[in-house]
Amino acid sequence: MKVGILPEVRIARADRLWWETAVRWFIPLALVAAWPVALSRVINQGGTDYNYLCNCGRYLLEHGMREPTSALNRYWPSCDVPWMLLSLLPAVVGSTLWYALNSGSYLGLLRTIENRLLVGAAEPARRQATLIV
Repeated sequence: MKVGILPEVRIARADRLWWETAVRWFIPLALVAAWPVALSRVINQGGTDYNYLCNCGRYLLEHGMREPTSALNRYWPSCDVPWMLLSLLPAVVGSTLWYALNSGSYLGLLRTIENRLLVGAAEPARRQATLIV
């Protein structure tokens, strides 16, 4: 066994409470159902950080340097570099990729909490604590 990798434990569905299964299905379905709302906010309202980050990437492409007044220049200086690629895509495609990346990161965070941070807890407690987060 490799160091730092925990063996995966398979649990029978009978051991899970009904609400655990419901929440495990609800979270991904809610993320998929919220996609049109997020897309509408990007295209119609500009109410997300997507437009701001795309503008930073576009500025980098056009001027060959980071935008000096950008918050990314001070707080997250390398973030605008990958946004050059997304700024070349149409807003619908780019925002869909951005939403999918964020949703996948959220689901991965929940899995990491369950499998890596709550290692000492009993299996039912780990599952339930993760779903409550």
